[in-house]
Amino acid sequence: TDAVKRIVAAARKHGKARGFMAADPAVAKEYNALGFNMIASGTDQSLLLAGVRNILQGAGGKR
Repeated sequence: TDAVKRIVAAARKHGKARGFMAADPAVAKEYNALGFNMIASGTDQSLLLAGVRNILQGAGGKR
């Protein structure tokens, strides 16, 4: 949107980082293309939980 583009332009002008929280890869790609240079994909807790689930599934354990 125009508002997002103005925010990105102002942040660049003043040497500020442009950050965004995106839980979806398509949204992350979109905001990266708009000029955001810090894109988080989850909280510490959600990423840790996903990693533990992945290990348990690989080991044949329960979720």
